[in-house]
Amino acid sequence: MLSTHYKNLLLLSSPRKQGLLQSSGYLDAKSLAALDQTAKCMRIDDVSLRILIENELTRLKKWPENTGSSDETLEYQQRLTAMKLFYRSVIRNPRLKPWLDRPNHLAINLAKEGLTDAVIGGHEMMLAKMLSTIPIQERLTILADSKTNGISLLHTAAQLGNSESFLKLLSLYPEREHVAVIKEKDSNGDTVLNAAAYSGNIALVKTILNIYPPAEHLSAIQEKRNNVNALLYAAAYSGNIELLEFILNLYPESQRMAALGEFDEDEEYSERRKTVLYGAASSRNPQMVKTILDFYPEQQRFHVLYQANDGPDTILHVIAEQGNSELMALLLNLYPEDWRLFAVKQKDGNLRTVLHMAARSGNIALLKTLLALYSYEERLIALRDQDYYASTVLHHAALFGDVEMLDYLLNLYPEQERLTALSKQDNHNGTVLHQAAYAGKSASVKFLLAFYPQQACPTIVKQLNGRGANMLHGAAYAGDIASVKMLLALYPEQEQQALIKLEECYGMNLLGCAASSGNLSLVKMIVALYPEHERLAAITAKNFFNGSLFNNNFGVSKEATANELLNLLPEQSRNLFSESYAPKPSEVFSEMRP
Repeated sequence: MLSTHYKNLLLLSSPRKQGLLQSSGYLDAKSLAALDQTAKCMRIDDVSLRILIENELTRLKKWPENTGSSDETLEYQQRLTAMKLFYRSVIRNPRLKPWLDRPNHLAINLAKEGLTDAVIGGHEMMLAKMLSTIPIQERLTILADSKTNGISLLHTAAQLGNSESFLKLLSLYPEREHVAVIKEKDSNGDTVLNAAAYSGNIALVKTILNIYPPAEHLSAIQEKRNNVNALLYAAAYSGNIELLEFILNLYPESQRMAALGEFDEDEEYSERRKTVLYGAASSRNPQMVKTILDFYPEQQRFHVLYQANDGPDTILHVIAEQGNSELMALLLNLYPEDWRLFAVKQKDGNLRTVLHMAARSGNIALLKTLLALYSYEERLIALRDQDYYASTVLHHAALFGDVEMLDYLLNLYPEQERLTALSKQDNHNGTVLHQAAYAGKSASVKFLLAFYPQQACPTIVKQLNGRGANMLHGAAYAGDIASVKMLLALYPEQEQQALIKLEECYGMNLLGCAASSGNLSLVKMIVALYPEHERLAAITAKNFFNGSLFNNNFGVSKEATANELLNLLPEQSRNLFSESYAPKPSEVFSEMRP
């Protein structure tokens, strides 16, 4: 497996299926069969693979869009995307790209530096080649030194569910040490078995469990962390119900509910903790929550729900941010009626109520369900309530919701208070309008501007937040060309020139913000606003935060970006640009963009 993103690419398939090697003209069928056998034993050299992918991308770029049936065209697009994702995940990595370009005398050092990235990226083939480069006597030492924040490569491979990488790494240890190695805990207190359960890869969990002596299976699955079954919590967090049921079936039936966490009637309500049920809520799989609740008698479910929290963060906060109205209704119904508003008012570690989190989900139906629990007076208090960052429900709705949600919330305020609510600043001096602009929500920006007197809008738009950015910067960062056009139109042409050159605290002017969004159309629009004699300087300028325009991701190669920008320059600037700044043809693949 080359990569989780690359798994659909048919590297060794027939020409009819557009297999990479044959269809690129590299091999005939007989040679392909021989290579297939060799590859299984030796693995394909990653440098050769890079060349093959470059060749295939060149060929596929020339494929007419109307070639073949619609299904074939869709398959072609999917395969091209898969190849690009894999290629970019390597070529942009500061440790993996040097490995591909390695001179022989640096191979060992580059392999040592790239091991972690190869594991995280799922590049099993590259991992194997790196390990083969490192002398045998040094490999275990390198593994011991390759921990990131106290997490070993073995734990990392397990948590990502990369079975092949995990087994390759484990095979470096003498077999007599395997049990001791998988029992080692990372900085979070997790064994390799627990790490694998987080991935939801049931086959890998079974593989690791079978490394334990049979007599130790039960103790391995019973291990607790912070008084919670660590393996069951990880399985619940993964959202894989089959994995959870597999682990529970290893227990005698009479012990299963206790393993999930029994409600202790003598335990004070203040003793609230992260439980298996909380892990299930975090999985974003509603069925996982229902599965766990079904293990408990009906009369215990409320108590189990109430106790299942991560400090001040409750399950209701988690479900609200996910925007799951159905599951929220199910859980609220487990509370006694006079407890429901109390539960919704609870604040998490960021001082956010469940209402704040519902606004962050963008689900207006959920927001309405929760607000229905409040009286009119309490509703206004809740809407005015600020979290740790001084953000109100409106701030979150502007960032994550839409016009319908904003309209609904503003109508809950008395008319004379609406403008005040919109102008309320958070800890970063950002207003509700700033949030909508940074989210790239042009419809929301237009809707919110309509609340202000027309003559006040130019001043409002130029209002700076804590990083010295105005709403134009925010819209440009988001790549929102509609908002940028709308906001610039509020100013006369002379004032527009000053606005597009205004830098925020990172040295980014409007053009730099647009470049970091990856929207080439927006970049071209802003470049066109400069006087012709200033355009070359504008597109080649650098800032310490993001470099030049060519450091950005525009969905095309640097060469294509250069050609697009070249057309905006006056004739006398084009030759200078082509000679000094435009990338050479050889850079097209090495700096390929998505």
